[in-house]
Amino acid sequence: MTGKLTNDRTDLKGIDLFVLDEFYKLAFERRTSGEKRDDDVRVAALNSALSKLLKLSKQFFMTGPFINGVRGLYNINRQYTFFPTDYNTVALNIEYKNLRPKDLPGKDAAMLAALDRFTGPTIIYCKSSTTAGAIAKTLIAGGLGDAKHDAFSAWLKQHYDEEWDFTRAYNHGIGMHYGGLPRAIQQFIIDRFNNGELRHLVCTSTIIEGVNTAAKNVIIYDNKNGTYSIDRFTHGNIRGRAGRMGRHFVGNVLCLEALPKGDDAFEVQIPLGQQDEDTPINFLAGLQPEHLTDESQLRFDEAAESSKVGADLLRKHASFRIEDLEHGFHAINSLDYNQLTSCLFHHKPNAGFSSILTEFLYTVSVPTLGTLQLHHAQDVVKAKINSYLFAESYNAYLKEQLGRIPQLDSDRSRKINDELKILNRLFAYTIPKALSLMEDLVIRVAVRRNRSGEVSYAHIRSLFENYHLSAAWAGVEEMGIPVQTLHKLERRFPIEGEANVDTVVDVLCNRIQNLGGFTELEQHFIRRAIEPSLNVRLPGVP
Repeated sequence: MTGKLTNDRTDLKGIDLFVLDEFYKLAFERRTSGEKRDDDVRVAALNSALSKLLKLSKQFFMTGPFINGVRGLYNINRQYTFFPTDYNTVALNIEYKNLRPKDLPGKDAAMLAALDRFTGPTIIYCKSSTTAGAIAKTLIAGGLGDAKHDAFSAWLKQHYDEEWDFTRAYNHGIGMHYGGLPRAIQQFIIDRFNNGELRHLVCTSTIIEGVNTAAKNVIIYDNKNGTYSIDRFTHGNIRGRAGRMGRHFVGNVLCLEALPKGDDAFEVQIPLGQQDEDTPINFLAGLQPEHLTDESQLRFDEAAESSKVGADLLRKHASFRIEDLEHGFHAINSLDYNQLTSCLFHHKPNAGFSSILTEFLYTVSVPTLGTLQLHHAQDVVKAKINSYLFAESYNAYLKEQLGRIPQLDSDRSRKINDELKILNRLFAYTIPKALSLMEDLVIRVAVRRNRSGEVSYAHIRSLFENYHLSAAWAGVEEMGIPVQTLHKLERRFPIEGEANVDTVVDVLCNRIQNLGGFTELEQHFIRRAIEPSLNVRLPGVP
């Protein structure tokens, strides 16, 4: 269960035990300079979820690799026992080439030489999707991989692009795995890698985000995650992907750069129990009151009293920095009569709303827009929002956006990845959060100005968050069914009344023999997703 889902649920109570894997993600990442990277909203969400679960649960069990100590749990009055262990399920042969980070010819030569002598499935870790594309091209030029033109190749060409680096890599028997890729694609590629159909998997940090593989070998091409240098802990976590208990008892690791500097010991510092005068107010707003120190409670009360948004909205929208909430309130409060009228609706947006929403995004969601390289692209974002709102479907919007990229554009593959990141990070996550905040602020300002009219952004929030699907059908996207297939399923099997993911799974289980009109590949996606419910095993699927 992710932090977001835990925080959104109101039905959790009386939990006997909760288990949290990879609990090091509770801590703020440290840059190589030692500076704390406190702009990661995931850390705040996970600590908020931990606070909630600690309140509701009798016991907890947290696990993680290469951890030598924990700080921050005693401070919240929870007794625990910490068991460090150096036990490894496999042995590792580790080699360092100590090449310079920018020595790409040297790194490529060392990588190809290693792949020539390695046997078994190999993961190649790198810093970004762009680098992953370059590595895949190097592997293809080196004659690695096997030509593969199957139903998935045709599906990628139909829904994405045959010149996309991902498609070209797959057509040469090379897998890729990185952020922004739809879950169905990620899961399909991992399945193919694990069952031996793909010998090489080029990936970014997504491979250490709870993904299980059957890799025998790991090549660490970069000592970076995006633009940030990785520390020894992350480096060790990547190395630990080599070998697989029950399959590969000895793993091989080739590190093209030197081992990162720093201490081998890693201590998880949980911010929930380490509050100080620098802890952001929005971080405190997401915690249970009993987990706030007296000083933190005082800081929060003072901030809420002086804030124009108030304590309730500070808590409800704790993912936003308090200064962004204040700027957001000022932006809505500054709307003139006609602009505010554009915001007063309860289903389909009024004329002019897209412009106001875009301005609001550039007020409260600057970090995300910066990460997506959209700092100075306000008109572009507005046009994309308009296109998405009035598109017939998710797939229709995606095809339209990809069609705008010239076929001969040398950056076409990167721009396709950018479009997928916008759909995944901006549309499915950031915009729904901003709409929820904007709705509350619009209602508050409208009441103060005695403006009547029902205000609800639930419909357009759902369009973004649920890929133009109903929430029930969108919920099974995480199980590996592509959005394109889900639209066909929703049309074939409409569900009336209250429905959730369990309802959809029941429908699919009962109709699994009635999938005429769906291709073999689409039926594979569906069967794989509901396989635990069907209690069947598909041929060739691990």
